[in-house]
Amino acid sequence: MDRPRTVGGVWTDDETGVLVDMMLGIRDAGERWQENIDMVAYMIELSLPDLVAAHVEG
Repeated sequence: MDRPRTVGGVWTDDETGVLVDMMLGIRDAGERWQENIDMVAYMIELSLPDLVAAHVEG
């Protein structure tokens, strides 16, 4: 099921899965999520370059 997101469009299940995987990876590394929040956009860009390009162009 797709989920609404705040910046237009919706999160697909694949996008949601990537975000969850990134969040779990940060926790598993013993780092605090709040200390790495600025890395999220970069991590998403690396994981989903086509999505980011479409969002920037659109």
